[in-house]
Amino acid sequence: MIDRKMSELENALVSKAMRGDKLICPRMSPDSLRRTTSHAHVIHADLILDLLLGRLGHHLHPRGIGIRYAHIVSDAPIDMRSMTFPVGIHLKYCVFDSPVIAHDVEVPWLCFDDCEMPYFHADRIRVEGSLFLRGLRTTGAHRFGSVRLLGAKINGNLEADGTTLHNTAGAAIHAEGIHIGRSLFFRNSDAVVNCDTGAVQLVNATIGGDVRCDNTHIRNNGGPVLNAETAHVSGSVLLCRNFVAEGSSSKIATINLVAANIQSRLDFGSGHKLVGLSHHAPSPEDPGKPAKVLNSGQGLAIDLRCASATRLCLPPDAICDGRAKNCDDGRRFQLAGLRYSTLSSECSAYEPWLHLLDQHTHLYEAEPYHQLATVMQAAGHERDARRVLIRQQARRYQAYKPKWWPARAWHWVKHVVIGYGYKPWGALIGLGLVFVLALALSWFSHRHSLIEHFPLSTPYLFQPCSGGEAMKLAADLSIPLINTGGRLRCDFKADTSHWWYLAGLGLQIFGWAFTTLFVAGFSGVVRKVQKP
Repeated sequence: MIDRKMSELENALVSKAMRGDKLICPRMSPDSLRRTTSHAHVIHADLILDLLLGRLGHHLHPRGIGIRYAHIVSDAPIDMRSMTFPVGIHLKYCVFDSPVIAHDVEVPWLCFDDCEMPYFHADRIRVEGSLFLRGLRTTGAHRFGSVRLLGAKINGNLEADGTTLHNTAGAAIHAEGIHIGRSLFFRNSDAVVNCDTGAVQLVNATIGGDVRCDNTHIRNNGGPVLNAETAHVSGSVLLCRNFVAEGSSSKIATINLVAANIQSRLDFGSGHKLVGLSHHAPSPEDPGKPAKVLNSGQGLAIDLRCASATRLCLPPDAICDGRAKNCDDGRRFQLAGLRYSTLSSECSAYEPWLHLLDQHTHLYEAEPYHQLATVMQAAGHERDARRVLIRQQARRYQAYKPKWWPARAWHWVKHVVIGYGYKPWGALIGLGLVFVLALALSWFSHRHSLIEHFPLSTPYLFQPCSGGEAMKLAADLSIPLINTGGRLRCDFKADTSHWWYLAGLGLQIFGWAFTTLFVAGFSGVVRKVQKP
């Protein structure tokens, strides 16, 4: 309990807190407020704590304590550990000399809108409503982070829109194991940190609503930007609308969502029209650009292994600057084990997806191609699904190119003729070409009297074949499983050069080959025997 005489401003604070009114000091810029020692702005932190704990013998109004444009001073860190406050705290446009430590605090709501402080640490804090850190500016360097909320439980929202978090020794937001009943907002913010485990750490977090980072720029000079491994989000994760993530790590991806469970949308695109008010919201005329994810540490840009989402939007612009056939910008991502049901209309075309999978996946994996094909097939895009699966087999061949030439030849045949079993009609086209060649051979032989008719009654009496019999001969030579009886009545003359017989034999071989390939492709035998 304070043992000094309170200033006129502090007496006014006590009176207004009893009535439920806000204490509004004269308006002053943050820089001027930081330097001022005027009694019209200075309030001691211990007075606020004594007032909240009832040590002054005053009954506080349920609306809580509200202060604006005050300079909160303290000789040591403002220690609230293990305190239980009966009412909420709403501080706006205030400057703190010392950091705020609020471990194990229980409070109805807590608001530090547009405040400035060295850092805010509140492990295991319990907030019945929402925690507002909108417009918060942190000025201190601390290895535990600018905002630390390990194991915190917030029944409402965690709102950190418009924040400026600079920390040369740690993370911007360290919130492993946090439980948020509604949504996490981190829009229109700027963070520059140096932390090897992540600028924003949400490992094993549980969030009942959305995670929104629209128009936010985060740079981590020593590690990833977002580390949300095994996080559970009941809503959407929107890393979109001008979101920029610049990481520097060779071990952890810039955006690490390994085994994260997102029950709605995962969006790296240009976003959608904002619903509701956003702190310092951008102009609604600005449609926004897709996210940009960078990693200067030669590591992954995005890691979505074993993650799940209902709808996915991952445009190439989030990872790649161009659409060149051979993209060499070095940015990579992982999708093995990712499960999603639909693609957002913004990135539902198959060509950009194939560019990402071909040019930007860290290692060849068959599963991302099959997942993409399954989603496109479910959406009714059968042709695009087949193209994706054909490209998967081509990528497989590039990754594991066989050294034995028969295997390479068989791969070429599957690719060109039947599209690895996904375009069996290619074999029918080949069979049609064989029939055309056989028809040309038979017609040429007919015109030059190289084929003769065998009458059944006089087998040794030769006479020229008719045009119809020549066509039947062509069909028997080129199309297996079809017997018109043409060769029983018409065939090459005995004294014909052996090259004609070899040509006919070659047509028969190609006819059988194309027929077999068509059956194998149509029945799926070729697809079943191929290993991922």
